[in-house]
Amino acid sequence: MLFAIAGTVVIVAAALSAVVSSWFLVLVIFVGVNQWLFVLVGGCPMSFVLRRVLGLRPAVSR
Repeated sequence: MLFAIAGTVVIVAAALSAVVSSWFLVLVIFVGVNQWLFVLVGGCPMSFVLRRVLGLRPAVSR
């Protein structure tokens, strides 16, 4: 679910940067940084939201 949300945000931000303003590329950078945070630390802001608010758990335990 986390990567589906990240992919959707990247696609929407890329489309908005092409149509509205190139400043939407900052959102793409933000998503990329959060994905690296997930890889390096094991969590990112969205993963904490998915756990706490929606009660979703990782598919694979670490």
